[in-house]
This record gives sequence, C-alpha cells and structure tokens, in this order.
Amino acid sequence: MVATRFLPVSFNSCNVTIGPIYTKEESEQLGYTVKQDGEHFRRVVPSPLPMKMVDHQFLAIQRLTDSNCVVICAGGGGIPVVRDPNTGKYKGIEAVIDKDRAAAMVGSALNAQGLLILTDVTAVAKDFGKPSQQWIKSASPSALKKLTGHFPAGSMGPKVESAIDFVEKSGGWAAIGSLNEAEEIMAGEAGTVVYSDTPDDCIEYYE
Repeated sequence: MVATRFLPVSFNSCNVTIGPIYTKEESEQLGYTVKQDGEHFRRVVPSPLPMKMVDHQFLAIQRLTDSNCVVICAGGGGIPVVRDPNTGKYKGIEAVIDKDRAAAMVGSALNAQGLLILTDVTAVAKDFGKPSQQWIKSASPSALKKLTGHFPAGSMGPKVESAIDFVEKSGGWAAIGSLNEAEEIMAGEAGTVVYSDTPDDCIEYYE
C-alpha cells in the first residue's frame, strides 16, 4: 500500500467538553449546555461536520503539497467559522471541529490518494471489548456501513465515518490504526484498511 499523500490525525470525540468542572447546582446557573462527566458537570459545544476550508488557507495548503512539502494543518480540527450572509465576512462560532472529519475533508479536496487515521488502538473492531470481539483487517465502505452500530459516536464512530467518506469521494484508500504501528499500517501489515476497489460487503478479519 503506497501513497504520495496522507493525513495522520489523532482521535477526537463528537461531544466535546471544554473548560472547568462544576457541581450540579453551579451548572444550572451557567446558561450553557452542560453534560455530566463523572461526578461533575462540564460545558459542551457542538461538533458540526466541516464543509470546506477558508479559500485562501486551502490554496496555501494546495500549493505546498504540490511542491512536495509536508503540511501540518487543521490542527485540533481547525477553528470553526461561518460566513455572515449580511456582510459576507467570516465569523467564529462556538463549536469544535472533529479532527478526523477535517482530515477527510482536506484530503478529498486535495485529491489525496490515501487517508491515515492514527489513534490509540490496534485497529477497528466489531464488538469491541466483548468476548465476540473481532479485529477488522480490511473492508469495503458498504460493509462498514452495515456495522455502524458497533462504533461508538464518541470514539471510533467518527473515524470510521471519515474513512468511508474519504474513500467514497476520492476513490482512494483509508487506514485506521495505532500511532505506534504507522509503518506497519502503511505496509499493509496492521490496522484496518478501507479500499474503494473491493467488492461490495467485502470484509476481512484478523485471525
């Protein structure tokens, strides 16, 4: 498995907690959306799907990658902005952009051949943490879509969805696996690889 471009990213959750912790009584006086986190409460903000990068920023990334530069971009998922319909100017919003979805978006826009999502687990698993757990070696997008209930929204879900989205839009490949096994993943010896040219509903598990 060889790629001229790939985007390594770390994991991120869909419901993002930010700031200090509060008691239940304190949280009720905040005026923000809060969520219980263990014994305490924390403020949460939405994590919307990224649509596109700001034009001039994307142009800079495109020129650098075309010059064979390694570009670190969309750190932390990027700073979320929207265009004001009245002024046409961008303005910031209270949100957090998921890193994996941002990487898939940028990769597709750059016509990248592959997307590499690095995390803290060996690969994507069916029935993760259960006696019936199976590590997935490779799969088609359609096969993974049928297993979406196995991938929690706050952890592996966004990674799998980002991999599927990238492969379907680009026709390339995406891989998910451990940061410590990046070289093995690129060699096809570790992680979970999603291919666009596999038969529908094709899935292979590690023995």
